[in-house]
Amino acid sequence: MADLTIRISERTLKVAAVLVVAIFALWGFSQIWAAGILLPKYQIQMFLPNDSGVRAGGSVTLNGMRVGKVRRVEFAKVATDSTRSIKVTMSIQENVRDMIRTDSKATLIQHGLLGDHTIDIRRGFAGAPIEPGGEIGVLPTKEASLTDVLNVLTKKRDCGNEETKVSEDKSHSVARP
Repeated sequence: MADLTIRISERTLKVAAVLVVAIFALWGFSQIWAAGILLPKYQIQMFLPNDSGVRAGGSVTLNGMRVGKVRRVEFAKVATDSTRSIKVTMSIQENVRDMIRTDSKATLIQHGLLGDHTIDIRRGFAGAPIEPGGEIGVLPTKEASLTDVLNVLTKKRDCGNEETKVSEDKSHSVARP
């Protein structure tokens, strides 16, 4: 049996190598662009009574759409009251700056029972845009405890019982010919 030898020139190998590297570089650049790393950003801050599970690198959303991330979580240097103990610095995309105004409010959202915490900013419509380094107000959130859940279920059950009584009373009060 005869041996078959395939010869590829050095030039062809170099061109193929350059093409493969270019494709990977283009793919990498598209991933970086899609992640928003290259978009211009500005920073705003908010103050919390405790860290509430917020971590550096966490998501920041504007009405549910991701627009930035948490840059730093640290103790406030000057805490004027107990609701301003932790300073959270957020890095926000510059293209949404006009949507985050002085009447905008930030709130914490937990995803699942043990999930990550996201800072969600509710878009503002009045007032001036918050300047870089400025502060956004926080809507306080309360973690639901087991007692809170049981109270809601009890109220729901009681409400259902009242509706049943009302419908029974109406059925008895119908006049019969």
